[in-house]
Amino acid sequence: DRAADARTVSEGQGYGMMIVAYLAGADPRAQTIFDGLREFALDHPSDIDPRLMDFEVPFDESPQAGGNDSAFDGDADMAFALLLADRQWGSSGGRFNYRTEALRVISGLRESAIGPESRLPLLGDWVDPSGVTFNQWTTRPSDFLPTHFRAFARAASDSTWTRVLERTRQTVTRIQTVYSPSSGLLPDFLVPLSAADTRPRPAPPEFLEGPNDGAYFYNAGRVPWRLGFEAVLTPEPIVRNQVRKISRWARSTTSGDPQQIRSGYDLSGAPLPNSEFFSSFFAAPLGVSAMVTSGQRNWLEAIYEAVRTREENYYEDSVTLLSMLVMTGNAWQP
Repeated sequence: DRAADARTVSEGQGYGMMIVAYLAGADPRAQTIFDGLREFALDHPSDIDPRLMDFEVPFDESPQAGGNDSAFDGDADMAFALLLADRQWGSSGGRFNYRTEALRVISGLRESAIGPESRLPLLGDWVDPSGVTFNQWTTRPSDFLPTHFRAFARAASDSTWTRVLERTRQTVTRIQTVYSPSSGLLPDFLVPLSAADTRPRPAPPEFLEGPNDGAYFYNAGRVPWRLGFEAVLTPEPIVRNQVRKISRWARSTTSGDPQQIRSGYDLSGAPLPNSEFFSSFFAAPLGVSAMVTSGQRNWLEAIYEAVRTREENYYEDSVTLLSMLVMTGNAWQP
């Protein structure tokens, strides 16, 4: 698409690469498509750390367009997808050595997108860890990717990722205990209590994206999928309890009817203003969390039926498909 307003983001590259790697058995062109997605990412590096991808790619990439820096989740998903590709196709004799490419991205993330003291994901390589408004303590819970972090620790033989896993897990527990004891919901963004007290709290309105930055909105809606995937793959009780807290609240607040899932909540579990509509983006990840919650088989099946043929937009449909891959047992860890 070369329209004047053509645009893509690194997040979409990550989603696409994971989807293609998982569905390789269903499409003989899968490896060619995957390699094209990787080539596109390499053609659009971040100006800050070229091992990472430029977050936003408009057709006009002049300096005036701006935004030539990274976002954590897009690169993390691409690194994970490259590890999937290494397992799916191997890394010799093809267009790319997938394992080498994965390790390149993983090292870029560790050096440019992980807080040196916080060991939390930065919003991107553009963040100054010691900055005032944005720093190593300002983070996005939907970037807490425990399955990815375990894979990175193994692939790179780097215990840094184990520490990242631990710190993100601790952060989720604190937010659920202090700010969302009833719902277990996480906000779109977290900030420190103060410059002197780095304990996390929900971000204020307009911190980065809009009035719902401290609510469960179009970033945090991915959390039940991201944490739920880890809970499906491992018997680790902390993450399973975190996921179950969200799932039990969701089942209760909707009386088991997925069509009653609203598109955004405050952390108490009250629907946000103008959220009175159904979106598969908010429903499908809750299906993943239901997989590890006892007594929720009917709830899981109802969510799956509610989303499986629904079409919305790129973002909603990508998250829905990735959640469905987990729900159907077609997602795995390299």
